[in-house]
Amino acid sequence: MATAGEALLASVVLQDYEPGSEDVAEFLRHEIESYVDRNLQDPKLGLKQIASAHHVSVRTVQRMFAGSGMGLTGLIRKRRLQAVHRDLADYRTSHLTIAEVAARWCIHDAQWLVRAFKSEFGLSPSEFRKSSAAETSTARASVL
Repeated sequence: MATAGEALLASVVLQDYEPGSEDVAEFLRHEIESYVDRNLQDPKLGLKQIASAHHVSVRTVQRMFAGSGMGLTGLIRKRRLQAVHRDLADYRTSHLTIAEVAARWCIHDAQWLVRAFKSEFGLSPSEFRKSSAAETSTARASVL
């Protein structure tokens, strides 16, 4: 019953959605971005799943992210890349290979990962991991 109510409310609120409906659009965009963050490890995360989960059309979601410069797919890729970056810096995942870390976040193309990571963070994943490990070792040594 609650899902039907949510769907009805979403359709009424977004029935006449236009880019000028700032408050509703901003709220829904925030909800979608939170959903993306919570579901980054889902390999099926994409436009159709997100639209369905928010009871709106695919086109509505596309319009909401059209002006962002990267679109929804770009947002998902960027957040996954940031998750890989975070995990490569985390000593708790140092036992995993870079490919295993990337696969946790649904990135399976090693060449794309290297190019995108270097473009976003200025270092390749392996260079970043080495520099992070060195910083962690230095920080731990100074505490002891």
